[in-house]
Amino acid sequence: MSRIFELWQGKPMDPAEIPLPDQITHQVIQRPEKEFRFLLGADIAAFNGVLFCSWGNSRKDENDRHSAMRGRRSSDGGLTWSECERISPPPARGFSCSHGVYFPHNGKLHALVPQARYGRAANGDAYPELRTLLMTLSPEEVKWEFSGAAIPEPFWPMAQPQRNASGNYLLPGIRCTGHNAFPAVAVSDGDCPGSWRLVEIPQPGRSRSWGEGGILVNGNEIAFLFRNGWNNRHRARIAFSHDGGESWSAAVDTNLPMSPAKPCSGTLSDGRNYMVFNPAPDGRDTLAVALSAPGELCFRAIRLIRRGKSPAPRYPGSGKATQWAYPAACEHDGKLWIAYASSKEECVLSSLPLDALP
Repeated sequence: MSRIFELWQGKPMDPAEIPLPDQITHQVIQRPEKEFRFLLGADIAAFNGVLFCSWGNSRKDENDRHSAMRGRRSSDGGLTWSECERISPPPARGFSCSHGVYFPHNGKLHALVPQARYGRAANGDAYPELRTLLMTLSPEEVKWEFSGAAIPEPFWPMAQPQRNASGNYLLPGIRCTGHNAFPAVAVSDGDCPGSWRLVEIPQPGRSRSWGEGGILVNGNEIAFLFRNGWNNRHRARIAFSHDGGESWSAAVDTNLPMSPAKPCSGTLSDGRNYMVFNPAPDGRDTLAVALSAPGELCFRAIRLIRRGKSPAPRYPGSGKATQWAYPAACEHDGKLWIAYASSKEECVLSSLPLDALP
């Protein structure tokens, strides 16, 4: 593979010139509360006709010891939302939880939730005793129940699992060691949502990494799209698997200008791939969605989601700054729904009809 992969095949990208879709709406799903004034890492899923939106909340600072995965639901297409619910278990014995991902599977809705001794970094480990829990929505869809530790290794899920042609699920995420977060994929044991093994993405010549991202699946041909670090080129990174995620090519930079922030990716029902990301050089002040032609990997068109500074943070907290960041997306009822954080304080949801996309 060449040193630069041609992921972007449109005209030269200028964040100031990215066109706005004909129809797009925005709403705030969650605002700061007395107990939780930090927010990051949204996810969104449609299950049994209901939209589920989640995020990671902390009391003051990013991933402090009071952190939890929380969310709301909408049964009327995003018009109204339920009261906030805790998805992760309460903090106990020094452990708390952060932002995870939903996993609709075999008629049940699960959540894969990272748990660690957050806010208690020790011996050079930013997330001591990190593991991934499996939570399951009860049959009456009222509460979330603990279903076990799905991944005991130090792995943090970053996007919802997708199935390969062999019947295994692939869970994109990061393997956290010290203060590094290496891109990795957890591969399920067949159809079992509580048993996974880790496969790391090779990154020759990289001693430091922060590889948050997602995957595009075409049978057993998989592409992993993820961010670069702040000290690297502001480009999207990519790696490939040709055996359903069991092994991966060495990651390389692409020609798509992307700021250091987690993107999300997926495939629409009409076969188009998409990626929601922060175009460089605008930092996290612009959020956009790039699209491919049906059945193609490379992106040829782009539309704007947000441009300009988000509202300034209202409360102090480490890591807070104006930004639209850490998106997740799902297709539901003829629309693309995109959830993300504003200034690491609010969860915002944007929706646009699929026919408004090029």
